[in-house]
Order: sequence, then C-alpha cells, then structure tokens
Amino acid sequence: MHYTVFRTRWLNDLVGQICGYIIMLPHRFFRYEHCDHHTYTQIHGDDPELIPAPKTYGEYLLYLSAIPYWRNKFVEIFRHARGQLNDVERKFIPKEEYASVYRDARLMLSVYALLFVGMAVTGWWGLIWLWIIPVIMGEPVMRFIRMTEHVGRPTVAQMHENTRTNIVSMPWRFLCWNMNYHAEHHYVASVPYHTLPKLHEKLKDHIHVEKYGYVGAHVDIIRHIRSQKTAAEGV
Repeated sequence: MHYTVFRTRWLNDLVGQICGYIIMLPHRFFRYEHCDHHTYTQIHGDDPELIPAPKTYGEYLLYLSAIPYWRNKFVEIFRHARGQLNDVERKFIPKEEYASVYRDARLMLSVYALLFVGMAVTGWWGLIWLWIIPVIMGEPVMRFIRMTEHVGRPTVAQMHENTRTNIVSMPWRFLCWNMNYHAEHHYVASVPYHTLPKLHEKLKDHIHVEKYGYVGAHVDIIRHIRSQKTAAEGV
C-alpha cells in the first residue's frame, strides 16, 4: 500500500494484490482510498475511511461485529462490477482509472466464482475452513484495532491530535506490523514498518500516546459514549 514492505515496487504490488483477494478489497481501489485517508485524516466529508464515533453502546458493538463492514464491502464490489462509483469514490479515484477499478472488481468476482465452482465440482470445500471462516472470524479483531487509531480523537487536521499511538506488546506489534505506532505512520507514511519504533522515540512527546494500548483506547471510546449519553439525558 505504502510501498514500504519490500524494496521493489512490483513485489509490494504483487503482495498487495494477493492480500486484496484474501480480504475482498481490490488493491488499486484501496490504494486510492487510503491515499485520501492520509491526506484528509479525520476530516468529515473528505476522509473516505473515517469511522464515525459511536453514539450508543449498540452502535459500538455493531461496528465491532464487522457486520456493517462486510455489508458495505459486498455492496461496494458489486457496484464497481456494474460500472458504478458513488460520489465519495469519484473524489479520490482519477477518471482515467475508473475502467481499471471496474475491471478489478469484475476479475475478483470472477476468480471467486471459479473457486466456488471448483469446490462444488471436486467436492472439496477446504477453502471455506481455511480461508472464508478465518477471514470472517478475524475481521472483528481488525475492527477492534481499527477503532483505536482515530475513533474518539478530535476531527481536526492536526495529526498530533487526530491519531492515537497505542503502546502494545510484541505479539500485537508483530500481527499489525507496528501499525500501533499509528501517529508516527501518519506523520511519515513512507517510513518502513520496521523503523516505526525508532520514529516513535523521536515523536512520542509530540503526539497522542495511549500507554494502556488497545484496551485503553477502547476505554476512552466508551467514556466518550457515556459522556454523550449523560449530556443527552441532561438536556
């Protein structure tokens, strides 16, 4: 995505394509979408990846379930396959890339269809257990982590305010490729993942750091929900 995993651009693109097929997220589309996320972080109407702060505990739990995420992804890829973009997508996808985005979606759905036909013909349904179920079960964990990056932080342009860095242990840092150092990543997106801890040492006094990690971030989010509820009841 940021071309920081491997030295060569083509290898970054290849791995990005493979990962995109695994999670049903076309690499080209996500690259453009994510670019605007970095350009307009936490700015309503401009950040296409902005996660609205939940107003109720129900909204909070619904987002963590990943149900809205998968619903949006299915609608999105089928819409692209039909040759349609919504107004938000037209803002970050160049016109000359529209056809490529449509083609990527159609190719992805075609590959999925061929895989399912292959499983039906051979009677081997291993991909269900080795791929689809793990992805579905893992997405709530991803939603749990994604919320900690920006949700509950001010919706302003200043990176030292709109993004959290979460201090977590090695297993989590390994699994998320040091993206817990998220404010550092937003400050310099071209920095390779393995040097983010070093960048953290230089920036830690100038950014928002959640020393209690992902749990602390969610405590902050829940506290935000509670304060909204209290304010509403007091009106």
